[in-house]
Amino acid sequence: MIESDQSTRLKQDQALALTPRLIQSIGLLQLNHQELTQEITQMLENNIMLRQKDAMVQVVLDNNEKKEPVEDTILDELDADTSWEDYYDDELCYRSSPKSASDPDTYHSDNLFVSRTSFDDKIIRAIRYGQMPDDEQALALQILASLDEHYFLTQSDESLSKQLGINKRQLRYLIEIIKHLDPPGIASRDIRECMLAQLHCLPDYSDDLGNAHDILTDYFHYIGHKETMIARRLRLSNSEMIEAMRIIRSLNPYPNSDADDNSPNTIWPDVYIHQRMGIYYASLNPDFRTNIEINETYVKLADCCSGDEKLFIRAQLQTAKFFLNALAQRQSTILRVSNAVIVHQQGFFTHGDKALKPLTLKNIADILGIHESTVSRAISGKYCYFDHKLIALGHFFSQKVSAGAQHSAKSVQAYIKSFVESEDARNPLSDVQLADKLAGEGIAISERVIAKYREHLGIAKRSRRRQKN
Repeated sequence: MIESDQSTRLKQDQALALTPRLIQSIGLLQLNHQELTQEITQMLENNIMLRQKDAMVQVVLDNNEKKEPVEDTILDELDADTSWEDYYDDELCYRSSPKSASDPDTYHSDNLFVSRTSFDDKIIRAIRYGQMPDDEQALALQILASLDEHYFLTQSDESLSKQLGINKRQLRYLIEIIKHLDPPGIASRDIRECMLAQLHCLPDYSDDLGNAHDILTDYFHYIGHKETMIARRLRLSNSEMIEAMRIIRSLNPYPNSDADDNSPNTIWPDVYIHQRMGIYYASLNPDFRTNIEINETYVKLADCCSGDEKLFIRAQLQTAKFFLNALAQRQSTILRVSNAVIVHQQGFFTHGDKALKPLTLKNIADILGIHESTVSRAISGKYCYFDHKLIALGHFFSQKVSAGAQHSAKSVQAYIKSFVESEDARNPLSDVQLADKLAGEGIAISERVIAKYREHLGIAKRSRRRQKN
């Protein structure tokens, strides 16, 4: 017979306890501008102790009896073992509410941002806010008007170039720009070209992306029924083939596959970039409407309450204070991170991507004395506004091209793009010649790396770029 031994043992371990206040701060920090606006709207609807600063609510109190001020009895923090269910009907106070599409906002800021856009409007806005000259923007809009219902280009280059009054090289140049706007794939000739454009716009190059690119380029028509043959010819292992196909299947066959005219597509800048005495710096968006405050009218009205009603008011007031503190901390963190990034990337604002220095989340975290995850949340989905353009804060982060190098991957890609754009179409530059030109700029990288960056930019091989006429 097996004997059981029952005894009491003590065990000590360490665990990170997240307070409701910390959970809410983390949740608000990672929200982008649109999501935060919805969160504020939701909080105003659910918490009677909050109001917009311009909202005037007057309630007449007919009870002159002095009561103990409710706000003075609210602690900055409740005990860690407090039972929140005793005070709150739901988890809205310390957890982000579901992101629902609330009533549309009709706010405009210098006619730059709109609250709802159709798919066409989104493409037009991408063209308008790009770095194209006005004459090229006008031509790009004409190309957009000639696309079919799937946003594919079916008209021949010869016919369209004659219609627009430009040569074929200019037309192909404009089409390449349109294909790599957001959403990518617009003005492609077919599904394969559309998916390749989407692949080129993925943020970080990897061997798996390169394998997916090779499959789409050379074996597109064999996908789905001869994948074993594809893997054999490209010498891919089973795991490499599976990952490459996973990437391909995540792409959209048509650029408007995810279009939904009923969903908000607003992009608001969180910070504006200014210049003073030759130094660029960031300031918070003055149009960012977090103008909410404690509703003092209801605080006074609470003096007339007692029992469960007073407990409810206390809980609502505690929630409101948590929320306002989390909002203030979010704004402060985004501004600190933005300025740290901008100070590091001063050259970008005068010379563009060529001047981007290597920068990682850890660099900014070390400078500010915060965790890398905080930096990641502070830049995720956040944009800055500079020179009539919206720039994602994540754009300023880039790895070194190699250990010990002083140039970032995005800087090198910008050089490659400028070299190709200015090359002789009848005698385009080879990867060896591109390496020589980069060496002239003090950038020493191998031809293999140049080929990777060239493919990431959607630039074809030399033989395919050569203009025979």
